[in-house]
Amino acid sequence: MVRKCLKKKSKRITCHKRYKIIRKVKEHHRKLRKEAKKNLNRHTKKDPGVPNILPFKESFLKDVADAKMKLEEARLRNLEYLHTDKSPSHEVMHSTVQYDVKDVIKQSDIIIEVLDARDPLGTRCPDIEKIVLDENKRLVLLINKIDLVPRSNLEAWVTYLRKQNTVLTFKANVQRQSNHLSSGRLYILKDGKMPAKGFGTSELLSLLGNYSRNSNSEMSDADSRLSLTVGVVGLPNTGKSAIINTLKRQKVCVSGNVPGLTR
Repeated sequence: MVRKCLKKKSKRITCHKRYKIIRKVKEHHRKLRKEAKKNLNRHTKKDPGVPNILPFKESFLKDVADAKMKLEEARLRNLEYLHTDKSPSHEVMHSTVQYDVKDVIKQSDIIIEVLDARDPLGTRCPDIEKIVLDENKRLVLLINKIDLVPRSNLEAWVTYLRKQNTVLTFKANVQRQSNHLSSGRLYILKDGKMPAKGFGTSELLSLLGNYSRNSNSEMSDADSRLSLTVGVVGLPNTGKSAIINTLKRQKVCVSGNVPGLTR
């Protein structure tokens, strides 16, 4: 009797079926990723706690509770430490800052008073302007942070303030590097945001150059070589440090919300 030879079946499949399987698997993985994004906490493992078979379970739980209590006490102590007033009194700080401002005005040829574009009148200081006029110094009102207000509001404020003093607009540089801070023209990016570059540097430097030439023309030849001293004053958080850093093209001043920090 002739024995029939059984041939092993081939595992080869058609290309159509193989690509179909690949597409199905890819689609399945895509759905899994989509569901995982929707339900972030769906597959989070729950803490089973301390097992009962653990030796000395009660003492272990007591140690954990004591550690949590010590952490909470330390947190409360830190909060109390932060809330305690270790800074000098308001009167002493106010007198010190007032003395520094008067000293800056006396030593400067031109005073730049920095105003916040969001509230120019609220950030304007009549006492400083009175001291500047009494010392017979030039005063320039510099409206900073112009990227935070609509253009129509800014133009209205500039028109109003120019009836009283010289007014310029400015946007400080907000780049992260410490050196080579750039300036340029003001424009809006595609995402609606303002660029990090500064704006108004050339106009301010041009104005200071004109003042310097005018003052030197009135002096003698020996005094005409003297440099022009410019003082920057204003209320806290109006951007004095950022303006100085933008003009210097490097971060030479530390910013902060404490009065008298920028010197």
